[in-house]
Amino acid sequence: MTDRLFVQMIDRGIMSPPLNSDSQDSDADNSSENASPSVQSPRVKWALYREEQLLAGPKECNLDEVVGQLPETIRASSIPNPMLKVIAIVPSEEICLTEVVLPSTQAKHIARALPFMLEDNLTEDVEFVHFALGAKRKSKPTNVAIVNRELLENWIALLAQNRLRTEMLVPDVLLAPIDEKVWTVLFCDDRVLLRTGQKNGLAFQADQTATLLSATLEDAIAGNQ
Repeated sequence: MTDRLFVQMIDRGIMSPPLNSDSQDSDADNSSENASPSVQSPRVKWALYREEQLLAGPKECNLDEVVGQLPETIRASSIPNPMLKVIAIVPSEEICLTEVVLPSTQAKHIARALPFMLEDNLTEDVEFVHFALGAKRKSKPTNVAIVNRELLENWIALLAQNRLRTEMLVPDVLLAPIDEKVWTVLFCDDRVLLRTGQKNGLAFQADQTATLLSATLEDAIAGNQ
């Protein structure tokens, strides 16, 4: 039976993986003034499920403490464990969720066309971003997630270095409740999660609510006309 471990990355912004200990060996003779500072393990929240049953958590801790807090029955198995699926929940501020109508479902055509079709959604050069496509549907809207490539690699590396092999990464806005033809707005301290569809939504600071909610609604109305 497969267990699912949900790990929510609380710290926002680009998080670099810890320095490789091997690279530090050559600096052993350096003075303390020149030594590299230790890297703080990011804060996370985690919960362990089997089917719909909560086995452990939810708890908040540093990422490097997660494995040690898992139940003994889980830790007794080798980790990473193929029977333990790790689902990372990442800040939606770092991911652009959108849709695009593909001219073709062939991978080579998509790879060439996608950057130009989503140019208006990009805040940086295309070589610095990663596109994750949903189920490909020719001439119909296809879901696309856009994320900084370095940030994505750092998330995966951080989890792997802490013995957590990631099955998938999910923007936290997609965990908000959803109902057909109804938007969901969640206020989380100084953040707001706005879920607008099955695989659509965004997150922003609470003081931007009026402006962004109005703009998102106007875009949705214009898109339906």
